[in-house]
Amino acid sequence: MADDRVRSNEPTDFILVSSTGQEFGVHRAVMAEFSPTFWNMTTNPYYDEFRTGRYVFQDYKASTVKALKCHMYDETYDWWNMHPEAKALHFTELWNLAHIFLVKDLAELVMADFLHWTCPKDVTGPDDSQYVHQAIGAVCENQHVPAALWQLLVDQWATFLTNEESNGRGELYKILGIYPGFSEAVRIRVAHKAPEQSN
Repeated sequence: MADDRVRSNEPTDFILVSSTGQEFGVHRAVMAEFSPTFWNMTTNPYYDEFRTGRYVFQDYKASTVKALKCHMYDETYDWWNMHPEAKALHFTELWNLAHIFLVKDLAELVMADFLHWTCPKDVTGPDDSQYVHQAIGAVCENQHVPAALWQLLVDQWATFLTNEESNGRGELYKILGIYPGFSEAVRIRVAHKAPEQSN
């Protein structure tokens, strides 16, 4: 968490730039706290970023950089209202950024939000079913979803479907029938979980 004495709306001394050129003011001290790469950029005079006071993310759009900034300042980023395809890309980019720059606690946040989006605990009606359908469709259509997030999704669905107390399993089986690749991955995981649960 960012130092309580530093707020994102206070005068900043470093700029993060998205691949589309949008700029986000941040504090060197906050960046250094969250990533060893950022620490070098903001404290090592041999780095160009230290001298220029800015870093350009060549591969990350503005919403991803804004989400990174919100994470560093312990602020909420409203990804919930994104279009499903945009959400899939958002989680993909943010996951990759978390690992490339070793951003503290960001991967864990991405996993939690990703599962919250794609693995609701209860599917009790048509609206819930449609929401989950859109989420799984967006993930399946995104060719770059990280393998770790895909496996996490498959495992959570397998757990949900093998829990007799889970609500809405019938609706989820209908969704599986629409996406054969995802369905096969979940089926294999369910088959593997059966021996695990019997031991």
